[in-house]
Amino acid sequence: MAIADSPEAESNITNAASIVTLGLDGSTWDKLMLWALAVAALAAGAVVVTTGGSILTHKREAEAAEHSLERYKETVAGKVAEAHKAGVEAGRAAGGAAVKAAEANERAAKLEAANLALETQIQPRRFTSVNGQQVGALRPFAGQTV
Repeated sequence: MAIADSPEAESNITNAASIVTLGLDGSTWDKLMLWALAVAALAAGAVVVTTGGSILTHKREAEAAEHSLERYKETVAGKVAEAHKAGVEAGRAAGGAAVKAAEANERAAKLEAANLALETQIQPRRFTSVNGQQVGALRPFAGQTV
């Protein structure tokens, strides 16, 4: 009789099939392993989907921020151009005012020179000793209106 046909061998085979871990036999553990693999595959898929969503969202946010920055730059550039134009116009106006001030200063200098010339003509005169004799001769006529 062969060893496999003996009653002891049948008992060993039955005992091997009846070995359990945590109350579960081997086929049940195989089914649980397949379920765990399915859950892990779903979790990996969820990780892929959420990572892709995160990347796509951040990319869109960065594009929106860049677009907003470009609009801001255009606005600022326009305002800078307007301020530059206003500054140039103010410079021109100030230059015109400077020219007018220079002309006024020139006129004032001419008027001052003319005034000094008139003052030299009408300033009080003093008589010298030679003229003193002539003054003495004219004293009897003092106070008379001519």
